Amino acid sequence: MQNITSPAELSLTFGVITDLNYLYGTCYTDTGRMENSSDFHPSEMTLTFGDVSEHRILYCTITLLGYIMTVTASTIVVVTIVLHKPLQEPMYVFIAILCVNGLYGSMIFYPSLLINLLYQLHTISYTACLTQVYCLYTYGSFEMTTLTAMAFDRYVCICNPLRYNVIMSLSMVARLISGSWLFSIIIIGINVTLTSRLPLCDSVILKIYCDNWSVVRLSCIDTTVNNIFGLFVAAVYLFFLLFLILSSYISILRVCYKSSAEVISKALQACMPQFITTITFVTDVLFEFFIYRWTPTNLPYEVRMFMSIQPLVTPPLLNPLLYGLKMTEIRLRIFQLLRLKKISSHKGPQNYALLQEEEEEPGASEEEDDEDDGEKEDGEKEKEDSEEQDGEKKKNKVKTDHSSEKSKLLKSDITE
Repeated sequence: MQNITSPAELSLTFGVITDLNYLYGTCYTDTGRMENSSDFHPSEMTLTFGDVSEHRILYCTITLLGYIMTVTASTIVVVTIVLHKPLQEPMYVFIAILCVNGLYGSMIFYPSLLINLLYQLHTISYTACLTQVYCLYTYGSFEMTTLTAMAFDRYVCICNPLRYNVIMSLSMVARLISGSWLFSIIIIGINVTLTSRLPLCDSVILKIYCDNWSVVRLSCIDTTVNNIFGLFVAAVYLFFLLFLILSSYISILRVCYKSSAEVISKALQACMPQFITTITFVTDVLFEFFIYRWTPTNLPYEVRMFMSIQPLVTPPLLNPLLYGLKMTEIRLRIFQLLRLKKISSHKGPQNYALLQEEEEEPGASEEEDDEDDGEKEDGEKEKEDSEEQDGEKKKNKVKTDHSSEKSKLLKSDITE
């Protein structure tokens, strides 16, 4: 083996070794120690679009239509609830918050996808990738916490109706949402910070957008801390909150089981949209969680891509359509807002505890109508009676005239 004696050759050899070790997440210091490098990461990440680019015009059109429909539907529901004071109750406020979160998630996902498809850009900067990870994960956590708060609202409303107005005030709604969202912002911030410290040996993301696990799996060093904290976040948002939601609905079903069929149907009508939304969102997220952690490449790319976009596409579009069309009060107010139908009276439950009182209102109005009809009939009868009396008076008058004439004739006959 040839000895290296030249200072230039020594410098060149040391530089090559340093570059190789830096590439694999290690570097040499001036003292010759080998340390982990936590600062190395590629400047750009490559997104996996597969054969999507071949039909980019079609996919661009579908994406644009989906974005327009989502923004339009969510905005209409939010504006309707804000403008109409009777809708500013906890149940409807939660629906508005859910739609606002859907707008937030849509603005994170759709514009970047449209740009990538339109200009055939399959790369994203590392900073933008981590920003997208943070925004998408806060969107998902906001969705779960809001659905949990809605389940709690329905539980109190149906299982403890007498105290509903005391427990579920608008200030309580504000505390629930602000507290849960602040917790989500902090937890997701820690998660993304742990990801940002990892040196990456590759830059290929397996999706058409960035998510946390797709970045972590590219790390050159041990990711035990990231895995443990990621499992903690999943346990809180996917399993613990899901347990609270299912517990609320099970309690509601137990109470309704002891009630009449009418009460059961009304409870199901109030809870079914929330239950469908929750199951749809959790199913999509659980698929993402398990598939991409253990077998990310075993499924066909088309199936993986389709399932990966479901949590970002379906709930933001489904929520305003489901609540806007299913709930009568919101639907009628939307028609009023769009000037398609005029509403003459406020009708529809604000919460389950007041269903009976609000249902009595139409009956009261019917009773008032009946009273008016009765008054009219009485007036008509009085008219008829007065006419009959006038007729009788006229007849009596005629009779008296005839009798007076007869008496005059008799008198004249007698005198003759």
